[in-house]
Amino acid sequence: MNNTYYYSHDKLPAITAQGYYDFYNNQTIINVTNFNTGSGNGYGGFFSNVFDLQIFIEALVRNQTILKSSSFTEMSTFIPEIDPEDSNNDLNLGAGLMKRYFNQDQSSDRYGYGHTGRDLGYSANCFYFPNYDVTSCFVINYGTNAESELRQVFYDFQDELTSSLFL
Repeated sequence: MNNTYYYSHDKLPAITAQGYYDFYNNQTIINVTNFNTGSGNGYGGFFSNVFDLQIFIEALVRNQTILKSSSFTEMSTFIPEIDPEDSNNDLNLGAGLMKRYFNQDQSSDRYGYGHTGRDLGYSANCFYFPNYDVTSCFVINYGTNAESELRQVFYDFQDELTSSLFL
C-alpha cells in the first residue's frame, strides 16, 4: 500500500484531491483541505486511493491474510445498528468492521463487509461482497456529514452504485 498516508505523520503528495465541505450548513461548500481532523489515535486524517483500499479490504476479508482466524471471527461478530434516520436499518457493526446491505433486505445475500469513512472534505466506502466475489471502493472529495443538500446526492450515488453490483 504505497499510496496511503496518515496526515498527522506523513506529508501528503501534491496530487492529493482538494476536499470540500458545507462547513456552515448554508449550502455553500468551502475548501477544507488544510483542516487536519486527525486525533492521533487512528481515526481521521487517513488518506488513501481506491487501489490501496481494495488491497486492504481484500487482504482483510476476502483472503483473510492480515489477522489470525480467531481475531477475524471476533472482528466479524456483528450486532444490528438501529438508526432512526435509516428506515432500512441495513447496517451491522463488528469490531472495526461493518456488514451492510445497502438498502437491500437483510434476508438477502446482497451484503458486503467493509467500512465507510467520513470526514471534513472526503467520504469513502470500501466493501467486499462475498456472495458475488466483488469489491467496491470509492472516494469522493466532499464531506457528507453536513446537513447540505449534497448529502442526499451522495447517498443516492452510493445506493445506485451498490445496487448496480447485483445486476
